[in-house]
Amino acid sequence: MAFLYSTKLRKITLTILLIWASVFFWFLSGQLVVNIIIVFASMMCLGAILSDQNTHYTTIYLSFLTAYVLYGYTSVNNLPTWLIMAGVLVIYLYLFANLEQKMEFITGQRLIYLFIFALLSLETFIFLSYFIISPINRSLILAMVVYTICGFCDSIISQKKPKLMLSYLLVFLIVFVTMLLTAAWGQI
Repeated sequence: MAFLYSTKLRKITLTILLIWASVFFWFLSGQLVVNIIIVFASMMCLGAILSDQNTHYTTIYLSFLTAYVLYGYTSVNNLPTWLIMAGVLVIYLYLFANLEQKMEFITGQRLIYLFIFALLSLETFIFLSYFIISPINRSLILAMVVYTICGFCDSIISQKKPKLMLSYLLVFLIVFVTMLLTAAWGQI
């Protein structure tokens, strides 16, 4: 559990996760322009990790990258579903634990929230794997779910601005509907 509470170990773990996801995104994606954009966004995320700033961006971006890589492992490498599910659960538990470290949830309910958020992400991951849309669209939808969870933590759990949750939900719905309408259905 030391890697959850130590700042240096948390930075090292998030950096390793970022490098792993970025490298395998590069191998799985065949489009050069998208890869270059991901490299620049990964450098921004690395700066946010090392400076210990902008935890929401780090959580959402890493959830997008890891989801894309894990969907790629499912389709390209044909890994077993249980192994992918275990990976999703562990990675998202760690990402939400990192988010919790920055936001300081109520200690009695901390583990309940972490497991609920990780299981919600896992269920979304599994649900989206049944649709025949590209892995990038699946990963973006999962990143939007994580965005909504970050909004829930930021507005409801921290009790700073409860009305802010409506703006998070509105952005989620607009982006979600846009992705569903523009997705290439039936093509992977």
